[in-house]
Amino acid sequence: MTTIRFDEADSWMALVESALEDPETYGARLRAADIEQAYWDCSGLDDVFPEDELRGILARIEASLAGHSLQLYHGCRLYDGHDPRKSGMQPSSCAGIADSLLALAAADPVLKDHVEAIKATLARREYREQVWTRDGQIWFCITKKEMLEDGGVYIAFGSEFRLLILNGIGDGLAHRLFHYGKPAIVVFDLPFDPFLTKFKDVAAKFLFSLWIHHRISLDDINKPRGFACWIKQEVPAQHVVDVIRADRVYDHYNTLCRWYAWDEIDLARDA
Repeated sequence: MTTIRFDEADSWMALVESALEDPETYGARLRAADIEQAYWDCSGLDDVFPEDELRGILARIEASLAGHSLQLYHGCRLYDGHDPRKSGMQPSSCAGIADSLLALAAADPVLKDHVEAIKATLARREYREQVWTRDGQIWFCITKKEMLEDGGVYIAFGSEFRLLILNGIGDGLAHRLFHYGKPAIVVFDLPFDPFLTKFKDVAAKFLFSLWIHHRISLDDINKPRGFACWIKQEVPAQHVVDVIRADRVYDHYNTLCRWYAWDEIDLARDA
């Protein structure tokens, strides 16, 4: 089984070129078309590949993913000594997150004055409809770079759920979350079957766009950005590669978008 790492061309180049059957011809056609950017979903290729031909290319790449796995990244805060390398990862539970936030707030010197406001927010129907759509899921980014830049909010605050509640009550309250749990980036190695079957077609498009980018040496500023994916099942510990940290993470969710140094978000005294 090969582990595909989207940010490491050596891990997928041979697989894609084997599926393409004639990569030299495809590369020549792309260069002749003067393609300036490869999009992650393979849009904008109408002048190079007829629809039926492109569909066939993507189908062959998708079929070649059988038996392989994909490296993925999940940002979170780990509580009560939880180590995914030993116990795996459970899908999120909005009810569980709500209960734990109330318990945390009741014991926190700042948040204890806002417990009733938290309860009122949790009871609002429009809030539940907005947040609970992600109940029972585990979300991933497909590269470490995208995890740090696009998913930093999950590493810093633990969950979008908690952040939304506290942000709605008062500015700065969400920063109290930095004092609980350990920020973490959990690295997974998930087989496409059975975990990512429904994302094979998306992965095939992204791999072909990456191959185009490398094949015709496009500027990295135009490198295709990836996609988020999710599953609705437990991940056993055997599929957890590592739990890592970084120098800093980006919070794009709050009004004041900013980078946080890791030490700024790792303030728990009990971990």
